[in-house]
Amino acid sequence: MKLLMNKNLALLLSGQFVSQIGDKFYMLALAIWVLDTTNSPAMMGGVLFCSFFPTFLVGFVAGAFVDKYDRKIIIVAADCIRGLVIVVVTWLYYFNLLNIHTIFISQILLSDRFAL
Repeated sequence: MKLLMNKNLALLLSGQFVSQIGDKFYMLALAIWVLDTTNSPAMMGGVLFCSFFPTFLVGFVAGAFVDKYDRKIIIVAADCIRGLVIVVVTWLYYFNLLNIHTIFISQILLSDRFAL
């Protein structure tokens, strides 16, 4: 049976698919934590703002940066940074050290363009 797509492309797409599912569950759990902890929809709006604003702020510069360097290294580095941030947030939550300011910073680091 002949594969319809390159093996490396299939691995990349399946890895990105699993990552996207994990990101959605993380955002859902984060929303529940913020609303339970602060009881403030405004704080949840602040978290969402920190998630999306760096994309607009750094998006134009990030495009030029990505075109200048090896894309594979950038993708792997960005995914490693995102994973490290998630591990730190999970560790802080587990040891009851997580606060809203840490969430704001982590959301800035996890935003799509800023992680590059």
